[in-house]
Amino acid sequence: MASGHRHHEGFGLNSQILDRLLKNEKIQQELNWPHEINKDYDIPYLGSSSKDGKTIYFDRHLPKTVKLERDGIVKEIDPIQFLTMHESLEKTLIDQLNWTYHEAHKAATAYERRGVLQWLGPGWWDPYQRCMEKFVKADEHEKLKKVPRDLDLTPYLGDEPLLSHLKKAMKAKK
Repeated sequence: MASGHRHHEGFGLNSQILDRLLKNEKIQQELNWPHEINKDYDIPYLGSSSKDGKTIYFDRHLPKTVKLERDGIVKEIDPIQFLTMHESLEKTLIDQLNWTYHEAHKAATAYERRGVLQWLGPGWWDPYQRCMEKFVKADEHEKLKKVPRDLDLTPYLGDEPLLSHLKKAMKAKK
């Protein structure tokens, strides 16, 4: 729902809690359900979901691959694989377990982090975050012109200027 959403508390929750969540039958069913990936729109915080959860939207300006650098080592990755982990768990926790957006975001960030570290190895979370930060559209001043009409607005509740901007863009003719 909001990959890349800036937050200052820790990255998520501990591994044991994440493991228990991922063993939950409702969570497993939703995570294993195929999602349509759509990169045709302007999406705040890099990614979000449709209201029904069947589509995961990523910002149309997010490149297919990004380069991460750490200690002179460069790795090129497709960020969608990790952002999809985040978005799918976040939406599932909100819809299936009635978690608040902020609780779900913490868990989704922990899941995304786990994916990055398992795929890339220890020490790659910070370079990944620094790289992804460059692509975040975070407020009403960003150029959010093309927004899907079925975008789930849950992650943006509480940010009235951004929410207002999104609603206007959702109503605009495409």
